Amino acid sequence: MRRRGAPCLRCGRGGLPALVLQRRAALAATVSDIDRYLPIVVPVGVVAECGHALVRMGHVAAGDNPPGDLVAPTVMLLFGMFLLVTGMVAREEDRTAGHRE
Repeated sequence: MRRRGAPCLRCGRGGLPALVLQRRAALAATVSDIDRYLPIVVPVGVVAECGHALVRMGHVAAGDNPPGDLVAPTVMLLFGMFLLVTGMVAREEDRTAGHRE
């Protein structure tokens, strides 16, 4: 029996295919015009990857998850840092290219 006010377990299932389609559309748009979307995609990716990693690490620190569950968040954090460095390098290249013209 479900608690009063709690959503049923089937509530989120309909939104998942829509979310997948949205992400695929965003990826297709980004790949088609990288210079236009890079300033938006990189910060969003950094926040998403690093934020999710830190939340999962927090669950391990709180004792909700076992210590062996730190592998995936560590990889997420490294990927977020890679995105950050990539974005910073691309931004610097953009600035230097603008000064040369």
